[in-house]
Amino acid sequence: MHLITTDDEQSRKLVELGCVLHAIRFSRNGISPLADIRAFWTLYRLYRNYKPILSHHFNAKPVLLGTMAARLALRSKVGIVNSITGLGYAFTRGGPDKWLASIGYRLLMNRSDRVIFENPDDRDLFINSGWIDPKRAVLIVSSGVDLAKFQFRETESEPDRLSVMTACRLIGQKGISDFIKAARIVKAVHPTVSFSIAGEPEPDHPDAMSDQILDEALAEGILDSVGYEDNMSARLKTIDIFVFASYYREGVPRVVLEASATGLPVIGYQVPGTREAIIDGVTGFLVPVRNVAVLAGKVNYLVENPDARKKMGRQGRTMIEAEFDLVDITEKQIDVYRNIGIQGL
Repeated sequence: MHLITTDDEQSRKLVELGCVLHAIRFSRNGISPLADIRAFWTLYRLYRNYKPILSHHFNAKPVLLGTMAARLALRSKVGIVNSITGLGYAFTRGGPDKWLASIGYRLLMNRSDRVIFENPDDRDLFINSGWIDPKRAVLIVSSGVDLAKFQFRETESEPDRLSVMTACRLIGQKGISDFIKAARIVKAVHPTVSFSIAGEPEPDHPDAMSDQILDEALAEGILDSVGYEDNMSARLKTIDIFVFASYYREGVPRVVLEASATGLPVIGYQVPGTREAIIDGVTGFLVPVRNVAVLAGKVNYLVENPDARKKMGRQGRTMIEAEFDLVDITEKQIDVYRNIGIQGL
């Protein structure tokens, strides 16, 4: 098994399991002609040299460039599966990047054997736009949660030390500004509640969050902490309420599922992907997009109602066990490989 991605901590864990790593860098900031050509040429050479029987691409750039490279290098001798894990910044913002991505999807999706979608909104958009034959589209909601790793939290914080967290990339469309505004509203009523952001800065992203906004919130005492978290399963056990204020085109946000698996009530915006991860009024709350007042109101409700927090947390864990177990999701993914004729699985 060969892995074509960034050389980082996560990829090196897969190398320890026996994968062969080929380091590559994709530009995540829209169309970057030179970087995209280099990435395409790297993919083409790897496919031509190693002649895989199956190529599975994730995320927009690898999906588009990888499909084109694999078909040019190997024609019909390779099975191609693509996963659409959300439509991202370009589709929310619009403009040239969205237009070019739309052309790429229209030209290339029917060159793959199957395309896996994480939510029905994305699947329906591709089908209704004529970008994919419905027979090639497969819906597998989410990439699953490791239930052994994300275990149910048995105890809550003390009533006067409740903690609220969001976790996301530090870009604007992930709703960080809305989270901070909601925190101000809540802390005006419940000053002892703490708020934190677990996230990785992306200074080169066109929608990168301003350090000034985050620093001011920290200095003001609105936020308790901001920073990258490399042990999310442990961190979630220290939290009482999880908020996901993203209005980005998610696939299904895994961290929301991980929070539910831990037994946390979750509040998120009513957007594609997030609404597949939260049962409104059961495992948490879905609120109108960018409505900070309602968002803060739901946080206040959960702060003031410990029984509701506990009940939603238990129901969240039950939902994850029934619908999002990593073992079951993985078997569905492997079934896709089997169905296109990949042998030995």
